[in-house]
Amino acid sequence: MNKEVVNFGGKKYTLKKKLGVGNYGEAWLATSPSGKEFVVKKIMVSRHPASAATTWGDKGQYLTTNIDDFIAEKNLSKEITKYNCPSLIKYIGASRGSGNIRYIVMEYFNGYTLFDLERCSNETGFLINPDQILKIAKHLFQGLARMHKHGIVHNDIHNGNIMFNKTEMKIIDYGRLCTLTPPYPNTKYSCYGNNITTGSYLDEEKDYKHDYDYTYKNQTYPFYRDSGMMVTMLRFLSHRNIGSLPADRSKWPEVIKLFDRLDNPPPKYTSQEVLDELNKIPGKNVNIY
Repeated sequence: MNKEVVNFGGKKYTLKKKLGVGNYGEAWLATSPSGKEFVVKKIMVSRHPASAATTWGDKGQYLTTNIDDFIAEKNLSKEITKYNCPSLIKYIGASRGSGNIRYIVMEYFNGYTLFDLERCSNETGFLINPDQILKIAKHLFQGLARMHKHGIVHNDIHNGNIMFNKTEMKIIDYGRLCTLTPPYPNTKYSCYGNNITTGSYLDEEKDYKHDYDYTYKNQTYPFYRDSGMMVTMLRFLSHRNIGSLPADRSKWPEVIKLFDRLDNPPPKYTSQEVLDELNKIPGKNVNIY
């Protein structure tokens, strides 16, 4: 069986192995002519409005996405990579395939997801100590704060979109990136624009309105939502240690107490505020696992 080849930047990348299928495309492990490995996201685009764009592709092989959403992912991924932040996966480039096929080439990160780590913990009883949790949290919120500083929202924070190995951890999957203004200068990719997230944001804001001043006009909620999802995920991870902690909660490690305090909806804190709190907590220089 002939392997698919992608022409990118005058070089041919060979798709070797399907890594997974996401909401809007397939992820493939690919090699360059020099043998270096990359991730190629294969997407079928549609000219339909974004509200009608999420449909099955030919023979149900992969999903389609609106062409505007593809362009937003490509351009915002490129913007994020300019920050050169070690917590954020890097964009390499994009390429046009035959027909409606488009490709996005990303850095390949060889490791595991936080979901894998949680599954390992369930199966083996392995626990992550508080110093490891603190290191993970600082690293992830550094990336999130860098993204938010430039007005870009990840919009899909969960344990499957965090990858790590012994020395590094990265936020991956930029398929649902959107922006808030200010400071991002281009309103074309707004989280409150013509995309599938608008309804969910406004519904959640309406639910929380009596608790906190989330308004469409201020356009702040998606920042808080990213931060809140990250805090909830990390609190869940840290609470696997509860059986080994003192009954007196006042004696718990500071990082776990911080997540307990913050994980109380609706989220009312920015990623930079969480990072500032984490940086006040001393910890040892340890491997992630």
